[in-house]
Amino acid sequence: MNIKIAIAYHKPALILRGKNFIPLHVGKTISHCDLEIQGDNTGDNISEKNPLYCELTGIYWLWKNTTADYKGLMHYRRIFTIQKYHWLYKFRILIKYYIRQFVSPFYPIKALGVTKDYPAGVKENYVKNAKRLDAELESLLNGVNIIVPEPMYEYISTKCFFMQNVPVWALTLTTDIIKNEYPEFIDVWQKSLKSYRLYQRNMFIMDNCTFEDYCKRLFNILQIHEQRSVSECYILDIYKEKVYSRLSGYIAELFTSAYIMFSERNGKIVKEVPLMIFDNSQEYAGR
Repeated sequence: MNIKIAIAYHKPALILRGKNFIPLHVGKTISHCDLEIQGDNTGDNISEKNPLYCELTGIYWLWKNTTADYKGLMHYRRIFTIQKYHWLYKFRILIKYYIRQFVSPFYPIKALGVTKDYPAGVKENYVKNAKRLDAELESLLNGVNIIVPEPMYEYISTKCFFMQNVPVWALTLTTDIIKNEYPEFIDVWQKSLKSYRLYQRNMFIMDNCTFEDYCKRLFNILQIHEQRSVSECYILDIYKEKVYSRLSGYIAELFTSAYIMFSERNGKIVKEVPLMIFDNSQEYAGR
C-alpha cells in the first residue's frame, strides 16, 4: 500500500520523518526561512496563497504532484496517535466537557468546546508515537476510506462558532456557491452548520478516490469564492484586506467537516482517531 501523508511545517521545528511521511514546508514561496525539506512551491502549486489558505497549500501540492493509494495531512505539532491513554485522563476530559457545558449558556463564545487532544509530553514520546503510527498505518487504514481527528464537541452551533473568524457575507457566499456548483451537497452543508460537532484543522487521511473528489470540490469552491468576493465588491483585494487573511482555511474547515458527513451518507467508512499535541517551537526558534 502506497501512503503519502504531508506533515505541514511553516517554521523551524522537530522534523518528523518516516516511510509514509512527507515533511512539507507550506508557503515556501513567501517564507523567509529554509527548513531544508520539500517545499509546496514545486510543480503545480498555490504556495503564494498560504496567507489565505494556510495548510491547504500543502493539500493542493499533495493533490497535484503525488500519486498514492492514500493521501493525507498532519501538522508539525499535531499528529494522529494510536497510543492508549489512562482512564484518569479521559475522566478529566469528561469533567471539562460538563463544566464548559454548564458555563456555555452564560458565556457561549468563550465556553467553546472540548477536543480529545492528548499532550505528547517529552520530545522522545512524540517521536516514538510518530514512528509507531508510521509502522502501523497500513493496518489502521485496512477497510477504511477516511481517517479524521476525533471531533470537537461544541456548545454553540458550528455556524455561530465560526462567526468569530468568518464574516456573515463570506459564509453566505460559500453557501450560495455550493448550492450552484454542488446541489447534492447543500443539505449536508446546511446540516453541518447547525451541528454541534466539528472536525477541525483540515487533518485527515483519505483513499485516493475520496481525496480526488474532496480536492476538486474544495478548491473549486475556494477559487470561485475569491473571484466573487472581489467582483461582487465585498472586498477590493484578497491579499491586502485583513478580513480575508486565513479565510479560505476557515471555510475549508467547515467544508471538511461537512464532507465527512457527506461521505458517511454515501457509504464511506470513516474512522475517528485522537490527536497528539507537541509544541517544540521555542526549542527550535532562531535556527
